[in-house]
Amino acid sequence: MRELTASSDHVPVSFEVQLEVFRHQAAGLSRIRRWNGACDVSVAQHCVQACDLASPETAGYAVIHDIEEFDTGDITTPVKNTMRALGVWQRFEDEIVLPIRRRFTLLAGLKWPWPEGVIGEIHEIDQKLKATEYRDCVDLSLVRLSAGDLAEPYSDYMLPWSATKAENIFMERVRNVLPSMAMGDAGDVIEHSNCSGRLAEGVTYKDHELIADAHAAIAALMNEARQTKLRLSELEQAFKTRQEQYLRTSDGMKKMFPEQREAALQFRAQHSADLAHQSGMRNRLAFIECEIAHWQERIALARA
Repeated sequence: MRELTASSDHVPVSFEVQLEVFRHQAAGLSRIRRWNGACDVSVAQHCVQACDLASPETAGYAVIHDIEEFDTGDITTPVKNTMRALGVWQRFEDEIVLPIRRRFTLLAGLKWPWPEGVIGEIHEIDQKLKATEYRDCVDLSLVRLSAGDLAEPYSDYMLPWSATKAENIFMERVRNVLPSMAMGDAGDVIEHSNCSGRLAEGVTYKDHELIADAHAAIAALMNEARQTKLRLSELEQAFKTRQEQYLRTSDGMKKMFPEQREAALQFRAQHSADLAHQSGMRNRLAFIECEIAHWQERIALARA
């Protein structure tokens, strides 16, 4: 807790240090799911989408508007309301949330306190994104809200991103919309050289970093694909070796002794679960292929 409440007025002057601080937050936020885990949308994805929907003047604030949730987690509205009723939310916000947000606002080169117009715009976007997440991505067996609790959602269907995608796009927005990050982009193009470590002609440091991130993402995805294919192969082999008598028809099961019938029912239940698992892994493989194609396209665009 000391790390959260310590004074954070000092803003690192080194661009590399500032960038690393934001990378650290991006990695954490991309792995924290919204709605206390009942939604597959990460906090990082949510911040990126808010940034993309905001006006140019508000975009920088929008991308960091939940930056403190790396430390506090995603606190749901019912919990916040309970904390307000108990009289503890204001102190939590004043002593935990706002100091963290202030630190990153100054680190981003933005104004503190936030302008009222910015706060209002982000609140409106936040509520509409919340409604969209509830419609498209929230597990309704875990969360139920009435229509009166939600704003009008956005018309576009929302799909959750992988943690890798959310982290990388979050960092892309950080570099593009935060004033303090602009200084690190100056420069920037290095002429072509065959020497090791030099960038290709017309490729900026920013593009070089994006390409490196994309290669890392592709490597991680390919490793996941290999592991998933291995598990699929093992599961398919198990299907082939299973005894047919445990998959008999209902009429056949009526002729069994009770203990045989119980074993057969358990086996059929496991078989059904394995089939569902197989389907899920195949869907995941298809998703991984799309993600790899996405990153390959980004590499091609960066090199163009």
